[in-house]
Amino acid sequence: MSFPCPNVVPTSTPSFTNETLSLSSFNSTYNFYLPDTDLVLYQVCTERWSDPMHKFLYTLLLMFVQYFIPIGTIMVTHTKIIKIVQVRRKAGNTVF
Repeated sequence: MSFPCPNVVPTSTPSFTNETLSLSSFNSTYNFYLPDTDLVLYQVCTERWSDPMHKFLYTLLLMFVQYFIPIGTIMVTHTKIIKIVQVRRKAGNTVF
């Protein structure tokens, strides 16, 4: 059973590897058929960008949101925890 990308319209008859274009032009699927049959082995859904700069900016935004913001939050949190522990140790209070 195949699961195409959203809004997909086939562009040609099945072959070993044919492309299926999407209506939104932001993604496309590639069907991989068993040779000489209509049996779809698997589908690959890929992004399609009209401008390479848009892809670069989107990738940069994702990296910032998924990597730099969490790492920064963890660093700030751990720094605050270390400062609190150091203050309590200097005061001689070992019971939290």
